[in-house]
Amino acid sequence: MTLMTGRKGGKACGARWFWPLALFLCLWGWAEGARALETATQSAARLTDTAVTAMDYTVGYLWQQQDEAPSALYGPYVGMDFKQKLYENFLADISLDLFSTSSTDEGVNLFLERAEASWHGSWLTLSGGRRDVGDFLSPGEYFGSYLTMGERTVDMVSATLPFRLFADVPDADASVTAPYNAFSVIYIPNLLSAAKTDLDGQEGVVLAQLRVRFGVAGSSSDLTLNASRGLQDYFQYSSLSLGGGLDASYAFTYKFAQVWAEYAAQDISFWGSTQVATAGLRLDIRKFTFGLLDSLDGEYQLPLSDDPSNPFTGGYPQDPSQVQTPQGVWFVHLIHKTSARQPTQPARFFYGVALTNSMGDYTLARLREGSIGEPVAPGYGAATRVGFLPFIAADYTCVAVQADVGYEF
Repeated sequence: MTLMTGRKGGKACGARWFWPLALFLCLWGWAEGARALETATQSAARLTDTAVTAMDYTVGYLWQQQDEAPSALYGPYVGMDFKQKLYENFLADISLDLFSTSSTDEGVNLFLERAEASWHGSWLTLSGGRRDVGDFLSPGEYFGSYLTMGERTVDMVSATLPFRLFADVPDADASVTAPYNAFSVIYIPNLLSAAKTDLDGQEGVVLAQLRVRFGVAGSSSDLTLNASRGLQDYFQYSSLSLGGGLDASYAFTYKFAQVWAEYAAQDISFWGSTQVATAGLRLDIRKFTFGLLDSLDGEYQLPLSDDPSNPFTGGYPQDPSQVQTPQGVWFVHLIHKTSARQPTQPARFFYGVALTNSMGDYTLARLREGSIGEPVAPGYGAATRVGFLPFIAADYTCVAVQADVGYEF
């Protein structure tokens, strides 16, 4: 009551200034709190150097037809790719695709392509998680990844030691440089699908890789040597054995063209039964197609043996009458993408079509029921693929077709 008497000085003066002062203190406290929050956020950003380095999305529609299949597979899909720098040299990489067949309510299929964390030092890179090892092990787009039995997306941990080489070319002014060279060791605890394993870490492989790149007179050459060893003799004629496997490839790039060749033996203990060679060509064809197409990829896989006991190439040791001798198979991929994305043009339209007559030789998916001693149905692996879906033909005389169209933004 005293504060409300209106008397000068003393407590009456306190009544006059109390609420403005309280309001000022509240606003000042709020501002300080906001500034403190902002400062803490900025400090954390400076401390961790946090920044999203990539955030890309894809919306498309895919259609796939395998001859002799009861019907085509088609539907919309969404792709998401996120890369973010975490703390100093740490990087997180996540990529996934969501696909649903049209006119059904059976749910959405999730394909987790990458879920990897890595540390990048000046002399060592460490990474762990799920990763697409296809282009890491082989220059090819479709065939290849022989030491992982065709599996491209695997859970793994790896260590990479980069190094740089310089050399002079005798009697020439040019020099040979190797801007990117590395030695890597990869541990994959399991190559089989979850339905075909006990997840005890015994169905995997250990890989070692030496990669050397050098360039001369505007050209680039990549030499890759891979070696593997299974953790136990799970499957003969495969990388899942103690015999180990070898893979070597060479890729030459000059201007608008790249050619490569690859040789592999999946099980050294059965060297004569698991050999395979692949040749490939990649062309930039924008000028020749008036911008309708951007690139052409062509690959040819040549089996170097036809052991009827190798179940990964059509062999059937339990019943010789069902043996399918492996044959040379091919793969073609045509792609178009609009010009590189610009700040004023964030979306990029694309379309492509792929064709092959491959049945998935040299992959886990080539196994047929009864072709191995285990009384189980097939389903050990997804085989070769284009994008996120397995892509194989029903027979060597058939042609599988896959087409997709969409936007990247």
